Amino acid sequence: MSARTIWQQDGGQVVQSDIVRERFYHVTKKLPREVSINFQHKSAPLPDGYLPAGGETFRSQPSGYFYGWTRDMRTRLASRGDAHDPLRNTFIHFMADTAWEIEVENGQYEVMVCVGETVYGQERATIYVEGIEFCKDLVLPRKETREITRLVAVKDGRVTLTSHEDNRVQKATRLNHLRIRRVE
Repeated sequence: MSARTIWQQDGGQVVQSDIVRERFYHVTKKLPREVSINFQHKSAPLPDGYLPAGGETFRSQPSGYFYGWTRDMRTRLASRGDAHDPLRNTFIHFMADTAWEIEVENGQYEVMVCVGETVYGQERATIYVEGIEFCKDLVLPRKETREITRLVAVKDGRVTLTSHEDNRVQKATRLNHLRIRRVE
């Protein structure tokens, strides 16, 4: 699409703006029945079977799925540890004043989250999915991560992760990756 503004100045002279071009794309929305997400920089190798989450705000992804954060989190991504295990080498510092969401159909889902860090460890990891506590104030030593799986019910068309039930306590939970699978 192209556009230009044309107007007449005092005295009758016609003036034109530069042409502005913008492309619009039709996106076919897809709702996943099963999806695996890795929180990583775009330059990090993508693990087989995973989609990348690079800290962007909620939007349409190249996969056709809609997911992302309630605010820009790109500066909160990190890579360190065992580069031979990309699922645990990358993570995002998940703060209490944000949430991560993905659009899905309403229903019952099995959700697995992986928290921790392979270099410095993890203090006070706290994750809630759809208001269900997955871990609270979990402490993990160096080189340890933990996968936690629970069933959740989705009633608003989105799986929502928060890092504290009241979203006021400032804790940085190191979120590595997650998997969501519909069970109905």
